[in-house]
Amino acid sequence: MNATERLRSRAFEARANGEYDRAIKFYTSLSTARPSEIEAKFHLAVCLERTGQFAPALAAYRQVQKLSGGQNAFAYYNMGNLCMRIDKVSQAIDYFSRAIAASKRKGGSQSSSGSSVGPTPSVFYRQRAAAYRKNGDFEKAAQDYDLVQKYTGVSSTTLTDESAIYTAEHLYQTVKHSTSPKKTIFQETVSDEDVIPKELELDSDLNQEMNEPQSEVDDTEDALTAWTLQRSMEIARLPPTERSESDLQYLVDFMQKRFSVCAALNPEVCRLLCRELVLSPEGALPPRTPIFMEQDEDNEAPRDNSLYFIFQGRITISKTAGRLFQSSSKHPERSEVFFEAQDELDKNERCEPENNWESPWSTCNTTVSNDWKQSQLELCELERGDVFGHQGQFTHSSRAYSAVTMTSCVIGALSWHQWSRIDRSQHEIERERAARFLSMAPAFHNIPATDICDLAYRATFVKVVGSKAVCCEGQSVNGLILVREGELCQFSPCGLRSPPDLSVSFALSGRLSEPQSARAFFAQLETAGDPLGFLRINDAYHGFLPQNYVKTKQQELLRLATTRSKSTNVRRTSVAINCMGTGKGTSTSEPVALALRRGECFCASSSWVPPRQSRQEKQQIRGISCAKAALVSVSTAELLFLSATDIMQGLSAESRSQLHRNLQDIALMNKRKYKTDLSLASRSRGPPGGRRSSNLLEQLVRDAHWRKFKEELVESVLRGRT
Repeated sequence: MNATERLRSRAFEARANGEYDRAIKFYTSLSTARPSEIEAKFHLAVCLERTGQFAPALAAYRQVQKLSGGQNAFAYYNMGNLCMRIDKVSQAIDYFSRAIAASKRKGGSQSSSGSSVGPTPSVFYRQRAAAYRKNGDFEKAAQDYDLVQKYTGVSSTTLTDESAIYTAEHLYQTVKHSTSPKKTIFQETVSDEDVIPKELELDSDLNQEMNEPQSEVDDTEDALTAWTLQRSMEIARLPPTERSESDLQYLVDFMQKRFSVCAALNPEVCRLLCRELVLSPEGALPPRTPIFMEQDEDNEAPRDNSLYFIFQGRITISKTAGRLFQSSSKHPERSEVFFEAQDELDKNERCEPENNWESPWSTCNTTVSNDWKQSQLELCELERGDVFGHQGQFTHSSRAYSAVTMTSCVIGALSWHQWSRIDRSQHEIERERAARFLSMAPAFHNIPATDICDLAYRATFVKVVGSKAVCCEGQSVNGLILVREGELCQFSPCGLRSPPDLSVSFALSGRLSEPQSARAFFAQLETAGDPLGFLRINDAYHGFLPQNYVKTKQQELLRLATTRSKSTNVRRTSVAINCMGTGKGTSTSEPVALALRRGECFCASSSWVPPRQSRQEKQQIRGISCAKAALVSVSTAELLFLSATDIMQGLSAESRSQLHRNLQDIALMNKRKYKTDLSLASRSRGPPGGRRSSNLLEQLVRDAHWRKFKEELVESVLRGRT
C-alpha cells in the first residue's frame, strides 16, 4: 500500500470514528497531493460541515463542482442542506434544483451509453419540497411531494453514488472490521495513534446479538446504533472542559437524532446543551434504582431540580396508590404589578450563575423493595429518547411521582437553571425570525417595533404533526396561537372531549377512575404550570386522531348546518369576536369549520386585555382563558405561541390595547367566515378560483357542486357526440 492509500484509509477511519478534526487534516493533505481528485475534496467538505465550518465547507463543495464541471448532483444536494442549516432558503432551493437537473443529465447520458441508471433520487425532491414549504410556496412543495410519492418504491432512488456520503451499510462494514478485537485494519502500515482505542470496541453482548440470525437491514441498523450510542456515551462522560469541538459536533448530531426536544433546538444551542450535560457513570443505574422519589410538600429533604434524558434503558413512572395529595393550585388573579416584578426577577436570574446544583449521580441510591413496588400505581413507562423531570419547574413544588429504572439505564441530567439558560438562548436566536413574522401578522399592525422585538424574545415556536388535537373546546389555553406554516382546522362544535383534570379525582379518591388515562395524568403532573402544557396533555389523552377525522367532521358539521332551523337567531358578530378572544357575546350552536393558515391567529384568552378603568388603580386582571372551539392540525404545522404572561411582560398597556382592537377589527372583517350561507355556495357553478375559502363548509359545498357540474357537462358532450 502506497502513501496515498494509507492517507486515504486514515482519513476515512478518523471520519468513521467521529474525529473530524483529524479527518480534515488527512483530507487536506490528500487534496494537496492529488488536486484533481473529486472524492477527497467532497469528503473534506463533509467534515468541514460536520464541525460547523459552513463557509469553508461551501467553498470546498464549489471546488468539487468546478472539478466535475457542475455535474456532481450529490454535492449540490449537500450544498442545499448546508444553506438550509444557515436559513438561506432561496439559495437552498436553487442548489436542490441544480442537484435534480444534474442527476437527470447524468441518468440520461449513462442510459444512452447502455448502463441502467434509475430516476432522480426522491430525497432531492423531498428536500426541495421542505425548502419550498419553509419559504411559504406550498403549491410547489405539494408538486415535489407528489413526485416523491411517484418515485417511492424504486430501488435506485437512494443515495448510492460512489461520490456521495458513505451509506449505512458501507459504514457498518468498516466499523465492524475496525472495532473487531480479532482483526485490525492495516495492521502493518497504520501507526499506534491511528488504532481505535479499546473503549470504542463493541461489548461482547452486542457482538453476540449481531451474530444472531436476523435480516441484513436490521443487523446493519443495530450495529450502527450500538456503535454510535457507545461513542456518544464516551464523549458525554468526558469532563465538559475536555470535550473537543469535533466531540461536541458528534454529540449534537446524536442528540438531535435521538431526542425530539433537541431536534427542535438550533445546532448552536444544542451544542451548549451537550457541553453541560452530565451522564450517569457506567453501571451506576442497575434495575430498580430510583432516579428520584415522590415527596410530601412538608418534607424538608432537598428537592430534585434536574431534567433527565434517557440514552438507554427503560424507566417506570409511578405514584403511591391510595395516597391523597394536594394538586397544584392554580395561579391566583394577578395584577400588572406582579408581572413587572416577575419581569425584574427574570432579568436578575439571567445574570446570576447557579452554584448550588449537585449532580444527581453524585449520590448512591439503594434499590427499591418489593413492598414499595406493590404500593405503587404505575402511570407509564419511558424509554430511550424520552425526556422527563419538568414537574415542579414552574410551580416550584416537590416531586409528585417516583421514577425508577426497569432495566440498566444510561441517563443524562441537566439542572432546571441550565435548561432555562438553554431555552433563553434558543429564544434569542429565534428572536429575529419571530419579530419578522409578528411584524407581518395582521394582529400586530401599528404596534411599535420595540415592543414587537421584546415580545418576539418571549415567543415560542412549536411544531405539531398532522392529525393531532391542538386544543379542545373548554380547555384552558391562556394565550395566543399564530400559524406560521401549515394549516389548522377550527371546529365548533367539535365533539372532542376536553381532557379532565385527573389530579382532582386522584386527590379525592387516591386512584384513577379511568385506567387508560394514566399517561394523561402523568402529562398533567409533568406540565403543571406550563402555558404550553395543553399540547402535551392532548397528545397523551387523544393521541393521533383518525386519518379521515377532518373530512368526516366537515361532513358532519355540514349536515348539521343544513338541518338547522332558519328561524334560529344567532349573533354571528359576537361569535366572531368571541372566537378571537375578546370575551364578548354568548355561546351559539351554529356549526363552524374554518381553516387557519399562515399569519392567522386563534386567541382563547382575554386576561391580558387592559382594564377600561384607570390603569393607575392596578386592577387585577380578569378575563376568559378557555377555548371556545377546537383546533386540529391537518398536516405538520409550525405555530408561534404567546402566553398571557408573555403578552403582559412584552407589550406596554397601549400596545396591548392596540392588539385588542386589531383582533376585534379582524373578527368584524372576517364575519363572513362564520356565516355559512349554503344557498349562495350551491348556486356557484364556476370553477373555484384563487385561494381556497377559509370557510370549509362553504368550500365543501362549492367543490361538490363543481364536481357535479363537470360530470353533467361531460355527460352532455358525450350525449351530443352520439
